[in-house]
Amino acid sequence: MQHAKPITLLVSEALRALDLVTAENSELYELWEETSYFEEWLISINKIKAALSAESQMA
Repeated sequence: MQHAKPITLLVSEALRALDLVTAENSELYELWEETSYFEEWLISINKIKAALSAESQMA
């Protein structure tokens, strides 16, 4: 399959970006932490990570 490698690289980059923004020292993390939607935000990010991980296993 021709597109498997670029998709795998893209998914890897997306997962790394999500890891960066959800690190406790991330400004975005700190801003969300101050809201009443913090838990929902983390749940959403984890769902995106799970979907991306599943996609990378299929590629």
